[in-house]
Amino acid sequence: MDNITFEVAGYTAILKPFLTFGQRRQLKRTMLDQMSITSDTKKEDVSVKGSVIQDAEDQTMKMVLIELRNPTGEVFTGDQAFLALQNLEDETVGDAIYTKVNEVTASKQLPEDKKKEKI
Repeated sequence: MDNITFEVAGYTAILKPFLTFGQRRQLKRTMLDQMSITSDTKKEDVSVKGSVIQDAEDQTMKMVLIELRNPTGEVFTGDQAFLALQNLEDETVGDAIYTKVNEVTASKQLPEDKKKEKI
């Protein structure tokens, strides 16, 4: 599968087209680590830290973002690409890249009707 090139406001983001099975499990672990379930005989209480979604999105971005080019042609790769993204002055560019990553990773999940099928 080819990498995805996404352009917004002069910035170019090169993204992996999917998360691996292991990466998805790692994300689930991140979410579960920030959750607590208390049960007694009458009720169950679930509490989730408010930052869980942003933590998972950041972790996903680190897994998927290969390269970020700014409008002047400067190229950032690896951890530097993620740091450059976090340091953007224009939050609409950052939001657009996060939205694209969410779309890409969400589209690779099994539809609800397929989850019920036996293998």
